[in-house]
Amino acid sequence: MKKSNYNFFFPLEDGNYLAFNALKNGLAVIDVELVKAVEKLEPGEIPGLEDEMVKELARGGFICEDDFDKYGLLTIRRHTQQYAGGSLGLTIAPTLSCNLDCRYCFENPGKEIMNETVIKGLTDFIKGYMESGIKHFDATWYGGEPLQCMDIIERLSREFIAIASEYKVHYSAYIITNGTLFTRSTAERLKELQVRGAQVTIDGPREIHDERRPYYGGAGSFDHIFTNLKEAVGVIPISLRTNVDTLNVKEVLKFYRELEAEAWFGQNLGKMLNVHYGYVRKFNSSCKCSKEENLKAGDFYKCQLDIQQGKNTIPG
Repeated sequence: MKKSNYNFFFPLEDGNYLAFNALKNGLAVIDVELVKAVEKLEPGEIPGLEDEMVKELARGGFICEDDFDKYGLLTIRRHTQQYAGGSLGLTIAPTLSCNLDCRYCFENPGKEIMNETVIKGLTDFIKGYMESGIKHFDATWYGGEPLQCMDIIERLSREFIAIASEYKVHYSAYIITNGTLFTRSTAERLKELQVRGAQVTIDGPREIHDERRPYYGGAGSFDHIFTNLKEAVGVIPISLRTNVDTLNVKEVLKFYRELEAEAWFGQNLGKMLNVHYGYVRKFNSSCKCSKEENLKAGDFYKCQLDIQQGKNTIPG
């Protein structure tokens, strides 16, 4: 295998590095030893790393097979963009920090905030990509909790809007937030910045949600999120997500049937407000949930269909 020529490593304050691969848009936080292992990899060598790590590095584009034809890939991309109205889609995390301590979280939250080096590298990359003749540029704000860095979102959004205007590219954005900071005024600012929708998570009624998605320190987050939703609904479309496992699946249907009776919810449902369900499963060793709490895949999809159809045939 060999290292990619499109790797960029940006030092973070904690001694780790933010790794970005411009060919496949791979993004990861890695330690200095892994940076060294990738950088010294020469064609034909076998990485001295665990198989799972090699797979993850290859998936992100940081290493590749010796016969990988990057020029062929770029040619295909250029033709696709030229003849099929190509697009650029980026998921951007202005911070890895989060204010909630969700029981099933798969991330290892840190305190890193996007620094000037990363901001410049990101905007330079986008400008370079625009020159290939794309028609659409879509950004998804992610985290951590991205609204903890609203100043960075606003700054970068205005830069993206200006770049897109210069190249006559259609720009829009989306945000995935836990909802604790998603006030009406914030929603209005996001709308001005061409954010076309938001995903907010509530995992059921107060007592269940607060046990699953508390603030660090243990305080409940339900009331803050619920109040924000009621005030922000109608500003931009909201996708209300509920993460489902064996611990809350029985309460989900009842919770939404009760919500539909509330005017603000019922009047916006299917218009500016939609509901969808997330399948909680143990992705990796960082996930805090246990496999015993996860529904079997077949049960989850059956439950999802039953909930959507208003049935109450949830297995117990």
